[in-house]
Amino acid sequence: MTRTLLVAPPYQADISSAAQTTVGAPMGLAYLAAALRDAGESVSVLDANALRLTVPEAAERIVRAGNAGVVGLTATTPTIGRCAAVVEHARARGFAGIAMVGGAHPSALPAETLRAHPGLDVAVIGEAEGRIAEIVRRAHARESFAGIGGIAWRIGDAVECEPEPPAPPELDSLSGPARDLLPMDRYRSPDSRNAHTVVATRGCPAPCHYCAVPNLFGKTVRRREPAEVAEEVGVLVRRWGADHINFVDDTFTWDADWVIALCDAFVERGLHRRMSWQCLTRVDRVDGRVLGRMASAGCLRVEFGIECASTDGLTALRKGVRREQVQRAFDRAHRAGIQTMALAMVNVPGESVADVEETWRLVQALDPDQLQVSICTPYPGTGLYDEARAEGRLRTDDFARYRFLREAVLDNGVMTEAEALAAQRLLQRRFWLRPRTVGRLAKRSIRRPSLLWAAAQALPAFVRDGP
Repeated sequence: MTRTLLVAPPYQADISSAAQTTVGAPMGLAYLAAALRDAGESVSVLDANALRLTVPEAAERIVRAGNAGVVGLTATTPTIGRCAAVVEHARARGFAGIAMVGGAHPSALPAETLRAHPGLDVAVIGEAEGRIAEIVRRAHARESFAGIGGIAWRIGDAVECEPEPPAPPELDSLSGPARDLLPMDRYRSPDSRNAHTVVATRGCPAPCHYCAVPNLFGKTVRRREPAEVAEEVGVLVRRWGADHINFVDDTFTWDADWVIALCDAFVERGLHRRMSWQCLTRVDRVDGRVLGRMASAGCLRVEFGIECASTDGLTALRKGVRREQVQRAFDRAHRAGIQTMALAMVNVPGESVADVEETWRLVQALDPDQLQVSICTPYPGTGLYDEARAEGRLRTDDFARYRFLREAVLDNGVMTEAEALAAQRLLQRRFWLRPRTVGRLAKRSIRRPSLLWAAAQALPAFVRDGP
């Protein structure tokens, strides 16, 4: 009997693009489910996104859970409306329990989230593994949440809020994610039809003006022991048949010695011969020694945030890197034999169409294997959002439109909305249709047929996003 149901809302259709076809597991929910199970709570997870459910279908699953008195959803800014809609549909079908929401968006705007969505009862702020059992216990008992910290809750027409969460947990103290509650056969990436996600670190000390990670996970990088991470990867390979791992850490190589120890652990266990892996990091946190060790341990690809080429743009984003560091990181990765993905951005504050052309010249010089072009989006929990809101540069308050691959909700002071969208689409098409990119993909698809699946998935979005 399930007393508590954790739900990832459906959102894949909103993020699909030529460079975004990965379907990943809701790791936050999996960790919370493990913590609840440790406390003796009966818990299930519904990954409505991986299952490709509609909002009404997800609501029907909640109702069919029967005895679930508490439903907890995870929300980013563009999916908070989806979460509320799932709950509204479920309540219309008879669900009368407590609806909680956590994740990046409610962590940034807890009280505002509850006021905007009357069907939601509780907003949990930050990392909740250490508090979730008590929160759920009180929710089932209909007790006050006062004193828990890092939480907002509804009392009649009023909203109470304790905005400061307790200190975040040490990652090695957490039970591993409850993957047995997830639809493990549904997770994939362009590199594999059996790709899985691992969290090895949390937090980021970088000062980027547009990123909400420090608000959610803190400004200190907390790391798991390399041996523990390698053991988790080993289980994914042996039990679930994983042959590609996506580390979703925000600055994977912040500590070079830790990365090398992890690579050594992969090699000692022979995992480098059974799986490939990828990670995301900053261009100023890699060198030839680290990249060489990563390559020998099975690293297939590194994603680097290059954002834009102009010095003024990088200053506005407070990225803290220089153009020569960007070029050096890509050169080092190529020499190590590691593929690269460049994460570029348009519609940066003050950026013009001419500046976007400069970014295209930078992309050509870097020669990445893959490119994703996002649209600078001011998410709650970032300095950019606070600044844009204060200056009246938000084009909309409809958070469903805050889709960084689809819409330009920030008035950057130079480009129109149409110009920003056209610039993004042009960069994407220039890159993905250039003979060099097509040739690489064709060659690699012979070794990795999943690339053909990814191309088929991306084609509708590519056609839709054409100029």
